Amino acid sequence: MSDIMNTGDISDSDDSNVENQSLSSNINSSRTREGDIDTSIDINDNYEPCYTKDQLDKINKFFQLKGKYDEIVRRKKQKIINQDKLSKREKKRLWDSQKIKCINCKKPVGTFFSVKNRRLLAICGASKNTGDQNIQPCKLNIDIQLANITTMQETINSYAKYKEEDKESIIKTKLDLLFNFTNEEEAITEFEKKRDEFDADVATYNNYLELFMDIHDSKEKRESLKILLLKKESLIKEIKTILKPDESDSDNVKPSRIVEALDIQISDLNDVLSQIKNLKYEYYKVVEDDENPLIHKLDTKTIITERSEIIIDNECVINKFVM
Repeated sequence: MSDIMNTGDISDSDDSNVENQSLSSNINSSRTREGDIDTSIDINDNYEPCYTKDQLDKINKFFQLKGKYDEIVRRKKQKIINQDKLSKREKKRLWDSQKIKCINCKKPVGTFFSVKNRRLLAICGASKNTGDQNIQPCKLNIDIQLANITTMQETINSYAKYKEEDKESIIKTKLDLLFNFTNEEEAITEFEKKRDEFDADVATYNNYLELFMDIHDSKEKRESLKILLLKKESLIKEIKTILKPDESDSDNVKPSRIVEALDIQISDLNDVLSQIKNLKYEYYKVVEDDENPLIHKLDTKTIITERSEIIIDNECVINKFVM
């Protein structure tokens, strides 16, 4: 299956400090410049998420609990494994004697987590642990049925394949009739059936391709990006012009001009740059390098899976969520 796409501090004297404070005050104050530019651009987002915010919050909470519990278990296991003086049997006996606390009530009964068939389950270990009848299970009870989803990319690629298969079937039906491998009535019936399947597959393919382009690369988005890029160049040019020294004093720029230039950057340019970033990338984050934690790099993605998911049939259902 082929993939269809893919920031000075001037401190020479006390007077200088006072002047800097005045500059900061002027920069942060809200004032209107002549020729102010409206940098706000609204883009209609046609993507309909597969999960509501409440559902996502509950799903994330489940995995936070499970991740925390799994880490506790991993550390306890590793501590036993690192005891080289113990035999494998002794290590197993020591592990079996461990009593992991429930992630919710902290009783030494553990917590049962399950992630199977797109169903998330979490209950207090006392609900399944019959070793001590005096310990009552806490109210932890999470049962979430995740939606049955796929991605638009996968759907588009699948139906592109189906279209070609339909074409081959139609051609084969025509050839069977041409070489008398079938009679005309059977050929017409089979042809109409295959043509209907082809039309349906083409319609589904076009619908999802249109939806994908509308969400990730719409004409409105491209035109807005073009406008913002022009605004960025215009603002940068304006800042350079303001900071250009006077001919009478080629080495210095008046403080008032510095204030004006910074005001343009803070009030207008930063906003334009932020909008450009949001239009170009769906994911934009500085991340730590896997091999060297002292190194950080910018990780960007123009398209993220979360904004390409679609529900196939079953939607998400929060059966229970009690803690």
